Amino acid sequence: MPTPDDPFAVMRMSDVSRIVSAALAPVVLINGAAILLSGFSAKYSAVSAQMRDLAREWRATGYAERRASLRRQLGLFDTRLRALWLANVLLTLALIAFVGTVFAVALAARAGRLDLFGAALLGVGLLLSGAAAVMVAVELRLARRTSAIELEDVLAPTAPGSPEPAAEELHQ
Repeated sequence: MPTPDDPFAVMRMSDVSRIVSAALAPVVLINGAAILLSGFSAKYSAVSAQMRDLAREWRATGYAERRASLRRQLGLFDTRLRALWLANVLLTLALIAFVGTVFAVALAARAGRLDLFGAALLGVGLLLSGAAAVMVAVELRLARRTSAIELEDVLAPTAPGSPEPAAEELHQ
């Protein structure tokens, strides 16, 4: 293994495999975080499209009760998008930390010592990933509230004089 006295010494195969092994764990985290980030981004796009559809419906409807329901839902959709945006940012930062971990671990292994910086980057990446997961859980809770508002609107008693929906219409 190269030393400060002889930086050009040839590395043994066991040294190379130790470096590769040390760098492999963060690489797996990079792949997992990238897959999650792709899913979070797709979810953000879907929620954004749903929000635009609700806004279009809000503009088109003349019923005050429906507009009030849509307004409440739009407020929740805005909060959901903020949560998903934050989850995306946190996971992107986690990816950056995991990539930094790979470099720090590889350099530390080459020097033959444990690198505190690499361990700190790994810890930061894991914390950021956990925070992103919490934000997605928050968004899921808000999605449930949005669904509850919509069900409340659909299942509410109809106004006097308007036709009552058939029971089978409510459960389709």
